[in-house]
Amino acid sequence: MSHPVPPTLRPSSDGSASELPFGLAALVLLAMVIARLSADWGTPLPGCTTRQLTGFPCPFCGTTRCLVAVSHLDFATALALNPLSFLLGLGLAIWTGLAIAARMGKKPVRYPRWFAIRRLPWKWIVPAVLLLNWLYLWRSLPE
Repeated sequence: MSHPVPPTLRPSSDGSASELPFGLAALVLLAMVIARLSADWGTPLPGCTTRQLTGFPCPFCGTTRCLVAVSHLDFATALALNPLSFLLGLGLAIWTGLAIAARMGKKPVRYPRWFAIRRLPWKWIVPAVLLLNWLYLWRSLPE
């Protein structure tokens, strides 16, 4: 029985595919700087439109406060404010780190065998995770 070859992260020859984690990380860092400066200067940012119109939080309510908590290195509070946003940011940090390692190294970075991410049932996982995060936020976020 043949085992599937684990995927690798290698520098692309044209540079296009390997730029994605850096671009996303730059956008998240920019959002974090804006959120932190807004909090430090007392300048309010626009609130969640979904919450303002319906009274219910969206699956990403609390992300701005989560980014502020991360900028203060308060990871427990960031996780409590919006678990999905925090874990997505952590995943992005890991992905960016792997992209940096692939760019710096001669050999491609190999993912572990269990990391067969393309074979996961994403059409069920994504809605379930969004729903669970939304239910958590509905019960835990302050008014």
